[in-house]
Amino acid sequence: MAASVPTMPPTDEWRDYLLPDESIVWQGRPGTMLRIRPRDLFQMLFGAAFTAFALFWMIGASQAGGHFWMFGLLHFGAGLALTLMPLLAGPFMRRRSFYTLTTQRALIASDVPLWGRRLDAYPLKQMGELRLEPGKRGSVWFAERPGNWALRTAPAQIGFEFIADAAQVFSWMAQLQGKRS
Repeated sequence: MAASVPTMPPTDEWRDYLLPDESIVWQGRPGTMLRIRPRDLFQMLFGAAFTAFALFWMIGASQAGGHFWMFGLLHFGAGLALTLMPLLAGPFMRRRSFYTLTTQRALIASDVPLWGRRLDAYPLKQMGELRLEPGKRGSVWFAERPGNWALRTAPAQIGFEFIADAAQVFSWMAQLQGKRS
């Protein structure tokens, strides 16, 4: 291990989660500000179009009389959810996430209502290529969750996103992997 990678003693709450000979290098939290990415814009535009179509359909169906227009409420709600999800879900999930880099793993902890507590571990030696997204609140990407062909979902990047010291964390991760930063 390179001498320039600092370590800190684990706190009592982390002692049970660390492997033997594993030390904490860095801990942080993602920024909770609103971020809209290009993929979010596509989803929001599709959701807005879906919502508008459902609204116009419900107006037309209500003019025919009866309660048939209420079948459009499901579609209206789904379109509204698609439109608002990028605005609400990202900050909500980041507010409940915590990142830890150890000498052996990258850990992402989350505590989300209804889903409960979760700790995802990504061994440094098994990671592929690290990717740095620079910026005031940059991101370090180190894994990918595969997409679902049947649901038409794209692969999702996994990493420490929107952190203040992304370049430094990227450098430490590269050193711990035995690669040049």
